Amino acid sequence: MRQLNVAYLMKLGWRLVSEPETLWARVLRDKYSDGRHVYNLETQQRSCSNAWRGIMEAMKFTKQGLGAAIGDGRKTFFWLHRWLDGLLLTEQAVAVIPTDHLHKFVSDYWHPSSSWKWTQLRDYLPASVLQRIASRELTTDRIDDQLIWAATESGKFSVKSTLALVRPVEGTNEVDWKRIWKQRVPQRVRVFLWLVFHNKLMTNAERFRRHLHHSSYCEQCQGEVEDLNHIFRRCPRAHEVWSSGQFPGFSPLAGDVNFLHWVNWNLRAQQEDTEWPRKFLLTVWYIWKWRCARCFGEEDTVPREIGYFLASKFREVSLALDQSHPVADIDGRGSTARWVRWEPPPRGWMVLNTDGAAKGNPGQAGAGGVLRGENSEWIIGFSEGLGYCSSVRAELRAVLRGLRLAKEAQATKLWLQIDSNVVVGMLARRTSCIPGLRGLIHQCHTLLEWEGWEVKISHVFREANRVADILANIWAMRRY
Repeated sequence: MRQLNVAYLMKLGWRLVSEPETLWARVLRDKYSDGRHVYNLETQQRSCSNAWRGIMEAMKFTKQGLGAAIGDGRKTFFWLHRWLDGLLLTEQAVAVIPTDHLHKFVSDYWHPSSSWKWTQLRDYLPASVLQRIASRELTTDRIDDQLIWAATESGKFSVKSTLALVRPVEGTNEVDWKRIWKQRVPQRVRVFLWLVFHNKLMTNAERFRRHLHHSSYCEQCQGEVEDLNHIFRRCPRAHEVWSSGQFPGFSPLAGDVNFLHWVNWNLRAQQEDTEWPRKFLLTVWYIWKWRCARCFGEEDTVPREIGYFLASKFREVSLALDQSHPVADIDGRGSTARWVRWEPPPRGWMVLNTDGAAKGNPGQAGAGGVLRGENSEWIIGFSEGLGYCSSVRAELRAVLRGLRLAKEAQATKLWLQIDSNVVVGMLARRTSCIPGLRGLIHQCHTLLEWEGWEVKISHVFREANRVADILANIWAMRRY
């Protein structure tokens, strides 16, 4: 409950910073902040309202979520604001930052020739952070920086995201829910695991704690207290399952002693059997089923040949969940196949194909593109490294670079072809853009709406964008 209260106080703090002209925000600021920006307040006054005291107590958490979407970089502090993937660069520094640098803006480190002032940054930041900075590009137009909530991908505030900031970090004790929910296993197995990790499973230890059972010891072996770790790892019955011969060359019982560590370790284990996470989750499910059968006098339902039974279930689940079904057209006659390839443009047009790639998304990224004429002739192409960024940012950087080159090539009719529906939607203004990409999209729109040419945008399949894809991956797969 305490954490939830802090989360709602963070919501008030966010509104106080993001809606400074509202009446209630102006009243509180004028009464308690003495003209200082709320973001810079470190201490609270002795006599103040409970609302203000709560907002100030939660401000240390609120600051962790405050970020900036860069436009021209003239209002965002380079070192003190979270403008780079939610990172605070003072925390990333590898050397003491000079006092006169602390209050420099992002634009102070950007050279008019469209390049960062690397000589002023290399001594203070590690290579991993410098690669992230390299993926950014400031606009020369006057576009104000925008305050965003950096704890969410959309940049919009949510109470759910504040709870992630407030709750203590437990490291690898936390369950990797994304991996579990993405596993192709029956839904009942996922629900069962939800019960396990929320301590809702009625083990004897839990039943004894709730005064629902006379003993906390395991009824299968009478050796130890029956908690989650005992049921699935330490009990002789569990050892019997894990040693059934279905896991050659791999020990499911290896790893950390802690139960949650053990689960995460098995879900992430790198081995020859690519289906191991699915097998692991199904095995855990059946260990519990057979435990319950023995406890309630139904031991005859437990198979004698456990290894054979598990192997057949693995195959059954794989066939049921992985089998492919033909995709039906609107008219219901089934899927149709057709050749996909690049086609030359109509007479008088040029085609610009661009692509961006990020290995890991986000990860090491590259951009590539090619401009071709009506006779399929190569006019100009490019391939460049972008540092470390998301695939969407890489796609937009490729579009921006390609449009600039097409303008230099004096194209009057340009057909822009991209293999990302997301980017096509942003450029065509059909979908809302991510706040952190606001400045980049503005630069693209400025070029697209230039009066000196006619431009049309369309989505193409990757097979028709092969050249640009290869050019982008040259840098995305290269170590630099």
